[in-house]
Amino acid sequence: MIKSHLLKNLSYLGLIIASFLLAFSIPVSAGNASLTVASCPPWKHEGDKATSEKMLNMCQLDSQKITESLGNSFSIEKSNQHVLLQKDATPANLIEKLNTLRGTVGKGDTLFVYQMSHGGILPHKYKGYDTVGEVFAYYTVERPDVSNAVSKGQWLGARDLRDEISRFAVETGANVLIIIEACHAESAGHELMHNPIERLNDDEKIAYLFSAGAQQTSTFTDDNTQARFTSDLVLALNNAASGTSLADIFSAVRETTHRGALSKCNKLGKDTLKSVMGSVDYYFDNCLQAPNYFDPKGLMLDLKKL
Repeated sequence: MIKSHLLKNLSYLGLIIASFLLAFSIPVSAGNASLTVASCPPWKHEGDKATSEKMLNMCQLDSQKITESLGNSFSIEKSNQHVLLQKDATPANLIEKLNTLRGTVGKGDTLFVYQMSHGGILPHKYKGYDTVGEVFAYYTVERPDVSNAVSKGQWLGARDLRDEISRFAVETGANVLIIIEACHAESAGHELMHNPIERLNDDEKIAYLFSAGAQQTSTFTDDNTQARFTSDLVLALNNAASGTSLADIFSAVRETTHRGALSKCNKLGKDTLKSVMGSVDYYFDNCLQAPNYFDPKGLMLDLKKL
């Protein structure tokens, strides 16, 4: 009887020790996470301090609002909300943050990446080869040499962003949603679709949201205090009913942003509007903003607001 009782206690003790060791040997997923990267460099405005200050305020406001909105909408703990703003918004810091998040975001979780920057189609090098494609202007105090800004790690090519995100998903098993707030954002779509790392037959899903089409400017709100698409997305997320999919939310935002940009142009003074409409390229670029997306595996349908 005593021997049986002793064996039973030892068995319980063994289970406790095994559970303890298991807890420390297996990485524990901390759930969803967000990474906000926002760069509004002062050189863009050629010494215009007032405009630079306004852009800095916009970066700060949009970063704060989108981070809070994503956190509230998709159950992201404060400790899992990461922000790289202005001088911290560098390609090296982005990669470092992704490496850190590999230890907390796991299979079945979703990493939400929001990137605000200037963007444009430029010649640059990708893995040592010459190419032309979308480049994101991360933070530098002075305007860098455009010809080698990507090679020197000052700016980030869309292909390089794609590779970093894809490796993160492959290595962690996590889903990743990337929101790109930049002029001509959808220009990155070509590079993103031709992805040598993407594994469509595995569980992880990757989706990209673009604030504007390939030949379009990402416009500002009517009061010029926020990026229009970001402002519309935050408002839609905050007002959406529980259970609404991100796909449905984004569908409404696309129309809201497009109509807002068109309305702002139509409110211009008669002479200004005449001048704007006198150039097809300028009008299409500045007045017809239409956000788009690339979601090959339906991640946006899976993501539902709490």
